[in-house]
Amino acid sequence: MMESLLAMGSSIRMIQFLVYSVALLGAGFYLRSGLSHLGLPMATEATEKPIEIEECSQLSQKAIQLALPTGDVISRDTRCPVSDAWLADYLHNYYHPTNSKSKSKSKKKEEFVFLNFGCNKGFDAVQVAADVSGDHQLFDKQKWYTHLEINTKAIRRPNGVCHQGEVDSNSNNTIHKKKKHSHDKPHKVQVHCVEAMPQTVSKLQHAATATKADKHGIHIHNYALVGNNAPSTILFPNPPGKGGVEHMGIGSCQEEKYKKHCKQVPAITIDNYVAQHVSTSTSTTRIPFVSIDVEGYDFTLMKAAPDTLQRTDYLEFEFHSHGDWANQTLHDATDMLEQFGFVCYWAGQNQLWRISSCWMDVYGSFHGWSNVACVNPLHQPGLAAKMEHVFEASQEAALLNIDIIDNNKPPRKKSNKNKNKSTATQQP
Repeated sequence: MMESLLAMGSSIRMIQFLVYSVALLGAGFYLRSGLSHLGLPMATEATEKPIEIEECSQLSQKAIQLALPTGDVISRDTRCPVSDAWLADYLHNYYHPTNSKSKSKSKKKEEFVFLNFGCNKGFDAVQVAADVSGDHQLFDKQKWYTHLEINTKAIRRPNGVCHQGEVDSNSNNTIHKKKKHSHDKPHKVQVHCVEAMPQTVSKLQHAATATKADKHGIHIHNYALVGNNAPSTILFPNPPGKGGVEHMGIGSCQEEKYKKHCKQVPAITIDNYVAQHVSTSTSTTRIPFVSIDVEGYDFTLMKAAPDTLQRTDYLEFEFHSHGDWANQTLHDATDMLEQFGFVCYWAGQNQLWRISSCWMDVYGSFHGWSNVACVNPLHQPGLAAKMEHVFEASQEAALLNIDIIDNNKPPRKKSNKNKNKSTATQQP
């Protein structure tokens, strides 16, 4: 009897999924993994033709509501998007296009440029350099970590709040799985690690010199990134023994406990930094990857970087509740980025939830630690198509989690740990 009920439940779920799939197909979507299981055709992989982004259907909105019902869930699922297959593939294949049209008579690509603003311990910078160049011996995170000489007694998470420094290729916490390029000679990269805290910069410079990464494309610079009309220097926290700490920013110098440890550091806008330090063949040459993580001032920096945004293919930034974000909205930020041609998504663990043309009410009331990934489809149509496929698969996963058999099942018990803290505002 029980086996019959279970079989019936499985059949009902499959019927429900088929109904949802047909509805999504009618709205112009393809559920890649689910349809492949059913033996139906999948959407094509990377394409040279820019994809068209449509307004979210009601069913897509329903899937998002199921997956991201509250701000706390958004923060929990997007604060550490270290498993991001769409980005790993983009980096690995930058010099090795998988599209057959790209392989034939393709122009020589510009040197890969990664601008890492708010570089902190440099783990992301080293990983990107390794993935794009193919040289994991030179750009080795374990060696880098060793030469950083982090004070593990003073820094609670020396491998990074999101475990970026972990090197186990089988771990879910590794940023990108190691892939071996078919070429013998590593490709050149230009990776800019820009950090404000002087102690952290000293450690970064030591690691870059010790590993010889500074001779092969890693550039370390001590700047506080600012918006327009800012002074040429600005106070930034630099407490003794805290080199590598992640949660301090410009705003920390307004706090009594940090005031006496603040130091004047050179300040610069992103556009001015690019003009002074980034080497490209022309002033309009595209920039493949920009990452901004400056503890609450991300949008302020972007508003002062129109020239750089115009050239950027792929952008990641952090959304937060403190710093200037406290008085700014995600809607205004993504609206501005859309004017530059970007399509933006919440970035999760191998999941994406589109924000552009898919705005939900909960986004307007939410201010918390989270991450957003944006792509310019005109610049990178293949990456844009892949990211949209991930969004479609994320919808599928949310819809398949609907339980129509046992609606009376009691809700999962909440942990008493951090009972009185909101995950949306909890700091690392």
